[in-house]
Amino acid sequence: MENHIRGGGISIGRETMPNHLQMSRLAAMGCAWQGFLGGMDPADGTHSPNSQACCSAGARHRWRSRVWHAAHLHRTWTPFDLHTLGLDPPHHRASIDRSRHARQKNEARPPRHLRATSPLPIPQLVRRFLNGCRPYLRPPITPMRPIRAFIRIVLFLLLSLVTIARLLLAFSVMRLVGTEIETKRAYIHRRFVAFVRQVQGIMGVRIQWDGQFPQEPAVLMGNHRSYVDAILFPVGFPVVYVGRVESKSWPVIGWGASLLGTIWVDRKSKDSRRATRAAVKNRLQQGMGIVIFPEGTTFKGPELLEYRPGMFYTCAEEGFPIVPVALEYRDPNIAWVDKAWFIPHAFHHFGAKHIDVAVRIGEAVKMTDAEALRAHVRKWTETQVLELRAQFDA
Repeated sequence: MENHIRGGGISIGRETMPNHLQMSRLAAMGCAWQGFLGGMDPADGTHSPNSQACCSAGARHRWRSRVWHAAHLHRTWTPFDLHTLGLDPPHHRASIDRSRHARQKNEARPPRHLRATSPLPIPQLVRRFLNGCRPYLRPPITPMRPIRAFIRIVLFLLLSLVTIARLLLAFSVMRLVGTEIETKRAYIHRRFVAFVRQVQGIMGVRIQWDGQFPQEPAVLMGNHRSYVDAILFPVGFPVVYVGRVESKSWPVIGWGASLLGTIWVDRKSKDSRRATRAAVKNRLQQGMGIVIFPEGTTFKGPELLEYRPGMFYTCAEEGFPIVPVALEYRDPNIAWVDKAWFIPHAFHHFGAKHIDVAVRIGEAVKMTDAEALRAHVRKWTETQVLELRAQFDA
């Protein structure tokens, strides 16, 4: 205690008082502490069974917080000094005579709200990522599932990088030679179809086909469940996808999609939507097909979201045919929804032995009434999706 006597007074918290007044205050606090927490009579050292019952838990907590506020946060007293002044709980008296290590191990901890917090909290990004992984760690996972997912993702990344490198090299050569645009598009289409087939094999995607894609360019409209939907359209003519502008910045995936000529749309911008409709019209007039998901986002279903009307007005005005496509997965949880993190979601589902999906292709539709065209395409797609869901659940 001599080390804490400074200038004729003892420092308690932020105040300094004369020694004789301070010692009286400490004695009173010691008696109150013993009575509140332990039920020990300070006069003879015996336990009083009624002493603890006559004070509330809130009062005991306030006394505990007050002492620890002075001792722990302001570093004025040590726990051993508190014992010397009679301010430690009685059940800790038996441990005072033990070794220093045991005494420190058995010291009373301060209340939770008074404990020091870590100066380096976990970054919000890491915390959100761990929270995103938590739902996929709950079900029992076989030992092969994470290994299979890791191998598949690595192979997918390698295949994507090799395909991107080949496209860049081919574009450079074509620019030097002066290749026609039709030849360039045909080469891109062949590489894309080969890439889709290889990815389907790597990821274990098994497709149940019902119907055939048209031989002439058209607008392919399907319901949107997951990122796997993009590899389910190996059509026989060059196609261009319409995707969200947020996906353009994705590593590898966004790079490859940009090389394929994807039309990026910012659905929050009216000017971007207008420019997208003009780009789609231009590609269709050039003899290319369009793949679009008119729901605008993924949805678990089995019902469908409302279809956005913009593309239907373009097709109705220009007379472009629309081919509806119904997509449904055996595992409905593969739907990428609720702002789930992409990496843990993909790692979980790519660990499955197979990904079963049913694809049903409808007949090409042409109408001059845009709203009637939208209602017809959506109704047909939703009806087929519900039938496919019933077949999987049977």
